[in-house]
Amino acid sequence: MLTYIQDIFRRYPSTYEGVIPTLCSNLEELDEPEAKASLIWIIGEYANKIDNADELLGIFVDSFTEESYAVRIPDFLLPLMTNVTLYRFNYKH
Repeated sequence: MLTYIQDIFRRYPSTYEGVIPTLCSNLEELDEPEAKASLIWIIGEYANKIDNADELLGIFVDSFTEESYAVRIPDFLLPLMTNVTLYRFNYKH
């Protein structure tokens, strides 16, 4: 489901931002790697509109080692590190 929402955000930026708080509040419910990667992308893309984006990305950083190796590298690491870096560069000056 989150991968579809991510596609909608990409196609229609700024149109459906109202659902972002609901998505972020259900972070603990995610168990699929693709869903986690999608939420990481959404948080990074809309970090300026999410008050606790740094905390949410931190949850993914803290749980990174709990993911299986096959999940960590392609689905998890790249979007996570990209968005943590962009967040720190853009919002932590």
